[in-house]
Amino acid sequence: MMLSNILKRGLLSTNPWTSVLRYASTSGQHTVLVVLYEGGEAGKKNKNILGCVENALGLREWIKQNKLENNLKLVVTSDKQGENCMAEKILPEASVVISQPFWPCYLDQTRIDKAKKLQLAITAGVGSDHVNLEAACKRGITVAEISGSNVVSVAEHVVMQILALVRNFIPAYKVRKVVSRAYTEGDATKGHAQN
Repeated sequence: MMLSNILKRGLLSTNPWTSVLRYASTSGQHTVLVVLYEGGEAGKKNKNILGCVENALGLREWIKQNKLENNLKLVVTSDKQGENCMAEKILPEASVVISQPFWPCYLDQTRIDKAKKLQLAITAGVGSDHVNLEAACKRGITVAEISGSNVVSVAEHVVMQILALVRNFIPAYKVRKVVSRAYTEGDATKGHAQN
């Protein structure tokens, strides 16, 4: 199904969370499988690190705010590889799968066949190359991403790369390594340079 047809039919808004809300408003309970990386201590201490298991993209709070506890069963895991991983166990009951571009839950033909209830696959970021789009299309599964979510970080990266080139940062860094191995004795500098 073409994205334009999906939008016309009202199955997907430009905001994927609105799409989840639409699915949640239908009868029955829907399982949302969220595959994220482990944030460890940093994730526990900093609630702004949304993309980790500990903070679950803010979905736990969002579900409570929208009073969807009876409609959505949220399963958050980092375990995504191997036949006995958590993602494989939950896929058959999942209506929605959310993962990230840098910690993707690959939805290949086999996994899509296994996920009989799957209606929506969201990338919490940009890109959908970890989803077999042809198989998803045949099954009528909506595939969405958060377009433009990385605009600021990409711009920052480009500006820093420009500064690194203009200010000759890399060669200057190498000089720092050489200088750190040198020492002075009287008027003479001794030591040696290694690359």
